[in-house]
Amino acid sequence: MSVVEPRRIVVRPSSCAVHAAALARGYTPLQASIIARRLPDSMAESFENVVRPSLRQLDPPDLLPDIDIAARRIAQAVICQEPILICVDHDADGLSSLMVIYGALADVMRVDPARIHCYSSHRMREGYGVSDGVVDRILADGHAAGVMITADQGSQDEPRIGRLAAAGIQTVVTDHHGIDGAGPPSAVACVNPCRDDSQFPDKCIAGCHVAWLVMAHVRRELIRCGHLTENAPKLGFLLPFVALGTTADCVSFARSRNNRLIVQHGLHLINTRPDPCWAAMSQVRGVTGPITSETLGWSFGPMVNAGGRLDDALPGFYLFRAGTLDEALVYAEKLHASNNERRSIEGKMRDVALDEAVRQVAAGARGVCVWLEEGHSGIHGVVASRLTAAVGRPAMCISPKQGEHGVVTASARGVPGFHVRDAFAWIDTQAPGILLKYGGHEGAGGLTSLEEHIPRIQALWAQVALEQGVEVGPQIQTDGSLPGPPSLSTLAELAVLEPYGREFDAPVFSQDATLVSHRRVGEEGKHLQVQLQINGETIKGIWFSPGDIGWSPRPGDQVRVVFTLSANTYRGRTSCEVQVQHMEQAGPV
Repeated sequence: MSVVEPRRIVVRPSSCAVHAAALARGYTPLQASIIARRLPDSMAESFENVVRPSLRQLDPPDLLPDIDIAARRIAQAVICQEPILICVDHDADGLSSLMVIYGALADVMRVDPARIHCYSSHRMREGYGVSDGVVDRILADGHAAGVMITADQGSQDEPRIGRLAAAGIQTVVTDHHGIDGAGPPSAVACVNPCRDDSQFPDKCIAGCHVAWLVMAHVRRELIRCGHLTENAPKLGFLLPFVALGTTADCVSFARSRNNRLIVQHGLHLINTRPDPCWAAMSQVRGVTGPITSETLGWSFGPMVNAGGRLDDALPGFYLFRAGTLDEALVYAEKLHASNNERRSIEGKMRDVALDEAVRQVAAGARGVCVWLEEGHSGIHGVVASRLTAAVGRPAMCISPKQGEHGVVTASARGVPGFHVRDAFAWIDTQAPGILLKYGGHEGAGGLTSLEEHIPRIQALWAQVALEQGVEVGPQIQTDGSLPGPPSLSTLAELAVLEPYGREFDAPVFSQDATLVSHRRVGEEGKHLQVQLQINGETIKGIWFSPGDIGWSPRPGDQVRVVFTLSANTYRGRTSCEVQVQHMEQAGPV
């Protein structure tokens, strides 16, 4: 396995206007630098609306298309005691949406749980969205009336929604993915901020956020009808799950004050009124201290996703609904085991995929598209992310669809300046009919096709990357050097700017340091434990899975190191440590 190009260390550009405005508002020089490297000049006067938004700045949900229609139809189903089906995507966003809708119905709106029926597609057997396989299951279960609420999917599923309508089941779509027109004509409503006719300003909210706004509207409608009283519980208690789904789905934290606000409030509730699920996930993942956006995005999110990647997604929902720690631990341990299995499969797929991606890059491709004949369709999205990081290009991984000979599915990931769903739409225009189905948003997406069309898809993917003119090449974006030595007070400064997420990324620093010591640790010496002297202070650090670093480090070497800061608690004592992301030799001292 090789890498075609060395990774470049790139310091993020800084907005002088935002930097000056942040200093004037009392932020420290380090905080002002972090903010200025994430927000443009145009936000100099309003940057605090993103960094520290207030509840009154949430965009009005009334501006979402069809939200009134959706609320009335769902409220009717509640009042008339109709069956209510919930159909969600099989990832953390979809499962968080399921928790939001189910929790609102059962815990606030007094719907008998026996009337609520939950469905999530099996990623390998049934594919994405409201698939024919899901519809077959719904109809086989004997449902012939009532209303179905989708979450995090449904905008592109007209044929299946039409089948349900013909069977007597009306559908309310709630979604956030890219959409053509006003959505499925057979649906009663399609609540999606990305509709062309949407007046909702924020196109970056997650599917669980849309679901939460819809259910809050349903609550309001039920109060108006007299079915609930004014003092009926509000839906704020569900914000921890919206925070998880939002963070795990990698939506923008810079272009959306709604996302930052929801995650801030959700994290506050997680850490002050924890449900058993959070304690269980912390226990199995070894999380100590406060739960942060990084915990949600890099620890809890992948674990919840793992169930749907390998088999059934619903254990993640059962974890959320667990009433005791012991019950929650059963599901958390199951998902943790699935996540470990996912990582093992991913490692094997990644090695094969990277070799092929390197070959394509060497041939001049600006977008890589890898066919993994032995690949696992539940994991190729993660592998696509790894390829994007390794070769610095839009990446797609294609694998066989389980149970359907000749049918393939693919997941793709983009880079800055590249829009994944738009790329799919362009391919569909250039070669009508070769994509059986596609969907997604700016940063990620998926499609279904036939194995015979793979060479054409690969060629068009490389071509659309060229057409979009994206900058290529692996790079590590950093915030430059720390102004002083790493410390717990530095971590406290950075914590003020939480939550971090996509486009408002957690700080990454790069600077010259002295390598004091190092040793291999972990199974087969997989990781590198180091001590580094940074700005006059010696600090411990760990470099997870560096592989072959291309040189033999020696104590006293001058190195260029890229790192993040973290708190480590051991035997009751907390210290600041560094997590190395990259290190290269800069010459002897």
